[in-house]
Amino acid sequence: METVIANARLRRSSGVWHIGIRDGRIRAVSRDPIPGRQVIHADGGLLTPGLVETHLHLEKALTADRISWNEQRPTGHEYRRFQEQITAPLKRGYTHDDIVQRALQVARMASAAGTTTMRAQCEVDEDLQLKAIEALLDVRERVQPFLTLQIIAFPPGDIMGAPDVVGLLRRAMELGADGIGGLPELYPENGEPYLDLLFRTAAEYGGVVDLHVDQPRDERLFSFPLMVTKARQYGLEGKVTGAHSNSLAFQPRDQVLPVLEQMRETGVHLACLPYGFVEERIKVPKAMGIAVSLINDNVRDPWQRGGSADLVQIAMIYARTSAVRSDGDLEAAFDMISEDGARSLGLSDYGIREGAWADLVLFRAESVQHVICHHVRPALVFKAGTIVAQEGRCLL
Repeated sequence: METVIANARLRRSSGVWHIGIRDGRIRAVSRDPIPGRQVIHADGGLLTPGLVETHLHLEKALTADRISWNEQRPTGHEYRRFQEQITAPLKRGYTHDDIVQRALQVARMASAAGTTTMRAQCEVDEDLQLKAIEALLDVRERVQPFLTLQIIAFPPGDIMGAPDVVGLLRRAMELGADGIGGLPELYPENGEPYLDLLFRTAAEYGGVVDLHVDQPRDERLFSFPLMVTKARQYGLEGKVTGAHSNSLAFQPRDQVLPVLEQMRETGVHLACLPYGFVEERIKVPKAMGIAVSLINDNVRDPWQRGGSADLVQIAMIYARTSAVRSDGDLEAAFDMISEDGARSLGLSDYGIREGAWADLVLFRAESVQHVICHHVRPALVFKAGTIVAQEGRCLL
């Protein structure tokens, strides 16, 4: 073997294991020692698959210090005013190099914290045109040695009356974006034509659909039944994700549960911040078998002043704010920054098994419970079998 990770603990198993890696993939998982050219001694530390960030606004990250944070600023709940007064002026100052450098910094922060795959939301509108998409496509190439980056072309405003923006979305897919985003809450009375446009465009280019769903408290909003219908109509089963999803808490429980079952059957996934309506948005859907991932969402931008792109920290916040204490609940929390995210992003060659990519994280800890409760930083992060981060620092 090219590389062997010796004496590592694995999740949901006892004792220690030896992992053999060749050509970027795991070739052996054995109780017995494996010879290799490079042997890395885990010394009983916990080895997990790489962490998976399913929703992060990368192009606007690290811009929090460019805006005013006084009490008179509109809040995120005043979406249109917020866009007009805060984000639109900010975006007009972006340059290609500015976006690239900020995105690279956050990508390295995420890698140092154990993330090996990330899906980025990237705005496309009349102000930005394709500037952010082109910048993140550049970033995707640069980070490829240490981070797999998926890019969602996200129109943050009205597109039904904006054919130029629809054309930009199509061009973004032609350039290499992985999918189409959207904001169904812009059309609370009749969102079907809007969703038709998004799903049809994604299907035409072989992409995914990843939407910001039902964020305000508005009883008219419940986009998931229509999302299930459109996923089936356009052959996008398993390729649809809804982020935020507050309507799961606002709508009557007897209406929500059958829809959750349909989402599970159709492969409509959820991406959630670790606080707010946790029972309805996170615990119940996950218990029903839906892939639910915990997300950073924003890192030091107009929507969130703090953040460090650290998914273990997000899992810890979830545990602390949601009174999650049992071993099983903490295992589930770790699933939501790893395995569930891999399902959502369609990572078929994921995990610690023969044939999977050797995207791995070594923690100096005995269990995921220890990792989350003590916010343990990764000792080593591997991408395709190569060490790319060590003791909290990205090496590339």
